[in-house]
Amino acid sequence: MLMKRNCLLAFLCLALLSLPAQAQPAAPSAGGTKLTKTETQQFYKSCLTQAQADPRMTPQTRNIYCQCTALHTQSAITKEDIKASMGNDQASRNAMNKILVKVYAPCMEYPVRDLLAGKCAKDIGIANICSCLSDKMGGYTAREAQRMLGTVLEQNPNIADPLGAIMETKQFKDNEQRLALSCAELLAK
Repeated sequence: MLMKRNCLLAFLCLALLSLPAQAQPAAPSAGGTKLTKTETQQFYKSCLTQAQADPRMTPQTRNIYCQCTALHTQSAITKEDIKASMGNDQASRNAMNKILVKVYAPCMEYPVRDLLAGKCAKDIGIANICSCLSDKMGGYTAREAQRMLGTVLEQNPNIADPLGAIMETKQFKDNEQRLALSCAELLAK
C-alpha cells in the first residue's frame, strides 16, 4: 500500500526534480508553476518504467495510460501541488488526493478495460461479451471516475489503491453487472 503511494510520488518527483533550474519556466501560471514539456516527458518515461511492474495492463495500455497521465499532469497540476504532496501528514495526503483525482482518475478507463477483459475472460470466457463489457465499462469509467474517486476519497482519504477502491463500489459493480447482461443480450440477437 505504502509502496504504491511511494511509486506515485516517485513519478511526480522525477519530473519535478530532475531538471536543472534554467529549464524551469520564467513565470508561474495563475494557479502555480506548471510543469514544462520536458518534465512532462520525463514523467511519461518514468510512468512507463513503473507501469511495467503492473501485469494487469498490456504494453499498449501502459503506453496509452502513461500518455494520458502525462497530459493531465501538465494541464491539471502544478509544481506546488507536487511539493505539497511530498510530506507524511494529512495535508500532504490531501494534496496527493487532488493529484489522484485530477491526473489519474481521468485515465483509469485504460486499466479498467484490461482488468475487466482479463476478469471476464477468466469468469465467462466469451470473447465478444468480454470485449463489449470492457469497452462499455471503460467508457463508463471515463465519464464517472473523477466523481467516483472524489466520493471514495471523502469517505476514506487514505486509500492506497484508488482504482481498486472505485471498482469495489456498489455503483461500479452494479453497472458492471448491468452492462454484462446488456452485452450478452446484444450478442445473443
